[in-house]
Amino acid sequence: MAIYYGDGSNSNGSSGFGGRIVKCVTSNKGGHTTHTGTSWSSNIGGLTSSISMADSNNKILILWNCCVSAAPNVYSAQIRLLRDGTVIGGGVKGQTQHVVGHNHYFTSYDSYSGYTLSNMSNGYVDSPGDTSSHTYSLQIRSGYSNYVVTVNRTYSNPTNDHIGTATSFLTLFEIAHS
Repeated sequence: MAIYYGDGSNSNGSSGFGGRIVKCVTSNKGGHTTHTGTSWSSNIGGLTSSISMADSNNKILILWNCCVSAAPNVYSAQIRLLRDGTVIGGGVKGQTQHVVGHNHYFTSYDSYSGYTLSNMSNGYVDSPGDTSSHTYSLQIRSGYSNYVVTVNRTYSNPTNDHIGTATSFLTLFEIAHS
């Protein structure tokens, strides 16, 4: 269903005024989760959103923020984006860059970095090219085998309330074509 604006345009872009937001869908993750090792996790629970396009020419703007912590002393976490179970926006594998286009988080080389949360934020514009429902999700992994990464709480102090926790999100915007 189109939204009609005062200038005569509508949210479907049919009046030549593309770029308007047609639809917004968001998901939030309030609790925490952990993952061990370099294999990719299943989808991070709570960070999955589905959207059906109003027009096959429209685009989807995907924005996310995931609050992450990892073991101290230069251990890392990586996040990737998927549409319908297929990785998108991943870039090209290079000699030293294995996850170009995805978020890569390194802890500092000290014993306190496991007490910090880092915001891993990114965005991507997708063009599914149809009006079917599409599901977008995030996956996480550690940069080192046998090491744990956490979402929405610190690595080193998971049970103390005074350290605090966080909320992560995944938001989809359908943008009208021009």
